[in-house]
Amino acid sequence: EGLLFPTDEMRYFDGLVELKAIKRVYAVIDPAVGGGDNVSTPICYEMDDGRRLICRWVYDKRTIKFTVPKVVNALKTNGASEARIERNGVGQLFLDSTKRYLTENAIDGIRVTSVGAPTRMSKEDKIKGYSDAIKGNYEFLAPYTPEPDEIPDGFIYFKRDADYQRAMEDMSMYTAEGKNVHDDSADSMAQLAIMDEKKTNGEVTAVHNPFRGGF
Repeated sequence: EGLLFPTDEMRYFDGLVELKAIKRVYAVIDPAVGGGDNVSTPICYEMDDGRRLICRWVYDKRTIKFTVPKVVNALKTNGASEARIERNGVGQLFLDSTKRYLTENAIDGIRVTSVGAPTRMSKEDKIKGYSDAIKGNYEFLAPYTPEPDEIPDGFIYFKRDADYQRAMEDMSMYTAEGKNVHDDSADSMAQLAIMDEKKTNGEVTAVHNPFRGGF
């Protein structure tokens, strides 16, 4: 009872994304260092028409030896210009490790920043408070969508991998009325909603669009 993100209340898309309509690609990183918690990194494609599509999701319980390269590779291959980490118990460690990996591998064009966790609300209240924004403002890859026989020119195609599927399964089981074994995916989506809320309220940054060759 009390499920906040039941599958029939989420918004979905078929995995096809038009390259020239991509405005920017960005992400949040909910860090973990192993021990049962998942590093959760939903990667969002913002389109010219305002749609926000969650096209890739890193969701992994391993240590930072494995997760930092995996997250950075996902950001790089998706053309993400910005990733934000919420400072918590392990946030600074993950941030430092990520920046060091970017430098050591000469990876440019990804701005990784950190922000403080909300001081006036618990994690549970944050997830509850932004649950409507998550369900209303973001589209997720549809489950069981058959791959198209042919991808149209000028489009790219995404489908759920194992990480994405686990993230969605954990989020669909998040309840407001009981104990949650895994809240990492819901928490990272709440952080993404907070990030977008701040952008909407006046924080504007011009970024390079790798799919379009301009700003």
